[in-house]
Amino acid sequence: MKKGTVKLIGIILGIIASCIVIGQAVKSGYDNWKNKDNTESTNQTAQVQVVDMAA
Repeated sequence: MKKGTVKLIGIILGIIASCIVIGQAVKSGYDNWKNKDNTESTNQTAQVQVVDMAA
C-alpha cells in the first residue's frame, strides 16, 4: 500500500473513533441530566417557617 492510502485509512478510523466517543459522551450527559430531573422532582421537601409571636 502507498503511504497516502495508509494515511487516509488512519484518518477515517480516527473520525469514526471520534464520533463514537462524542456520541457516548452525549448519551452519558443526557442520561445524567434525565436522572437528575427525576431525582429532583421526587426528592422535593416542604419548608416550613415558624414565627414566634410571643417574642
